[in-house]
Amino acid sequence: RRHLIANALLLVRSAPAYSLVISSGSDSDNKMRSTSDIAHLATLFHLSVRQAHQCLTSNTRAVMERAEARHARAEVVVSGR
Repeated sequence: RRHLIANALLLVRSAPAYSLVISSGSDSDNKMRSTSDIAHLATLFHLSVRQAHQCLTSNTRAVMERAEARHARAEVVVSGR
């Protein structure tokens, strides 16, 4: 735990808040936490609750949209259209 918090603090300090994504990494619905729980836990890493909420919602959505767009471009290149 000590290393997790220390590494997370270094990451938060070095990366801008809009580039962070927070995920529970759970493999089951039963193990998932609410977004407010995770946002409050993220305050341990010196993120505000607002920044943590963005890391859970809008930043994650932006990453998924970029990945989808990249995948669509790759399909066009492979098909030769």
